Amino acid sequence: MKRKVIVMLALIAMMALASGAVALADTGEGEGATVEGEGTIIAHGVGVAVIRGDGVVDIRGHGGGTVWISGAEVLDVSGQGYRHEFERGVLLVGWEGQIHVEGERIIVRMVGGVIDFKATGRGMVFLKGEGWYKLGDREDRWRPHGQRLRLGPPLPPPPAE
Repeated sequence: MKRKVIVMLALIAMMALASGAVALADTGEGEGATVEGEGTIIAHGVGVAVIRGDGVVDIRGHGGGTVWISGAEVLDVSGQGYRHEFERGVLLVGWEGQIHVEGERIIVRMVGGVIDFKATGRGMVFLKGEGWYKLGDREDRWRPHGQRLRLGPPLPPPPAE
């Protein structure tokens, strides 16, 4: 019972924090213009990070915060923490260890704790909080109000259904 309460509280907190971040990332709002890069970003900080696109994401979990992953074709997780499988994705709470994600049209949301990741491919990254990142030759700080970063060339529009 205690585990279910922890997972549900973490999910609610993550969705509340990340929904605002995703809205900003999708609308282009936030501080400053979109920064374009070479296709690989390395980031470390505290706050919210959202990655959307095609490629590979490697995350080092430090035992705090939550990670939501959807659309992964490959998901390798090692370490310990709470893991809950949902129909549309996987929630990791308080994860300490390594997380490896690969796929097309993946979404990775990280909230709270220490956020430590490397993403390679193409798509968008949204960072909000305090920390640093390296994108191509550019090194900069996270913005308290958020900033969008582009990896590689723009993604094509989703296929019509």
